[in-house]
Amino acid sequence: MGGAALTHRSTVIAVITIAMSLLASSVVRVEPQGRSHAARGPRNPSDQQVTGAYDVVPDWPKPLSSWPGHEGWTWGATQGVFAQNPDRVFVIQRGELRELRPDPARQTITADLGTRGPVLLTVPVVRQFARNASVDPTGSPGEPAVPLAGVDGRDYRWEHLINIFDREGNLVESWTQWDKLIGRPHKIRISPYDAEKRVWLIDDWNHAIYVFSNDGTQLLQTIGTRGEKGEDDRHFGRATDIAWLPDGTFFVSDGYENTRVVKFDKHGRLLTAWGHQRPSGAARVRLRAPNCQTGCRKMDRPLGALDGRTNGHAHIVSRQP
Repeated sequence: MGGAALTHRSTVIAVITIAMSLLASSVVRVEPQGRSHAARGPRNPSDQQVTGAYDVVPDWPKPLSSWPGHEGWTWGATQGVFAQNPDRVFVIQRGELRELRPDPARQTITADLGTRGPVLLTVPVVRQFARNASVDPTGSPGEPAVPLAGVDGRDYRWEHLINIFDREGNLVESWTQWDKLIGRPHKIRISPYDAEKRVWLIDDWNHAIYVFSNDGTQLLQTIGTRGEKGEDDRHFGRATDIAWLPDGTFFVSDGYENTRVVKFDKHGRLLTAWGHQRPSGAARVRLRAPNCQTGCRKMDRPLGALDGRTNGHAHIVSRQP
C-alpha cells in the first residue's frame, strides 16, 4: 500500500515537473513599461517618470493656450479620447485650468492656488503633480467626492468640453454648445457598427448618456434621467462606459455608485441587468466600480469583457450571467 502510494506520488511529481518545464520554455519575457526610459527627459516628459514604449508627439494637440482668447489657460482633466479617423479625433475634458509655466532657468514654477496661493514650487515634482487636474479642490470640477475650492473664471473655466483634432493636432471642431448640458464627461465613443457614426457621451455626474449626431448639431437621444440617480430601467448611478454588439445591442457599465452592467436593445430599451456588490446578493457576478468594457464577436458568439476596478477583477461574459 505504501509502495503504491509512493509510486503514485512520484508519478504526479514527474508530471508537474515536466509541465513546469514546458511552461517555462514557452514564456515570452515582457519588460515592464516605463523601465527603459525612467529618467525625465525628451523621451519621457512624464511628471511621474513613467511612460510606455513609445515616443510622445510634441504639441499634439496644439497647446490650448495658443487658441484665440485662451492665453494663460491649459487643459483640464482629460477624460476620454476616441479616434473616428486620423483627422477626426475626439478629446473630452473637464473644463480648462490656469496654465502653470515653469521658469527654465530656475526650474521653479509659480502656482496660483486660488484662495491658498500663489506659491513657488520646484519642478519636476516627483510622484505628484503641482496640481492634480482630476481630483483636487483646485483642479477640474465635477468630482463629487472632492469639494471644489476653485472659482469659475479665475481658477477654471467650464468650456470646450468636447473637442475634435486632426492628425497634426489642430483644433477642427469644439462643441461648446453642449458645455452647459454636461456635468462631468467621462467617456466618448462611436459604435463600430453604426453607419450614421452617432457620438455617445457618458455624463456620469448627471447619470445620463447623450447621443449626438456626428456633426454635433443635434442631441438625438438621452438615455437615463438627467440629474437623477437610480437603479432601474430609466436611471443610472454614475455610468462609466459603453460597448456594442453588431445587432445594435449595447451594454452600459453602471458604475461608480451602482454595481451592475445593463443591457439595452438598439433603441435604448432595457433588456436585463446583472452585477451586485454584496456576496449575499442574488446576482451571480460581483462588481465594484465597473469602469471599462468592450464587446467582440468570435464564432458568431457575442463576447463581452469588463473590469471591476475596485475589486481588481476582469470579467468575460458570453451570455447573461
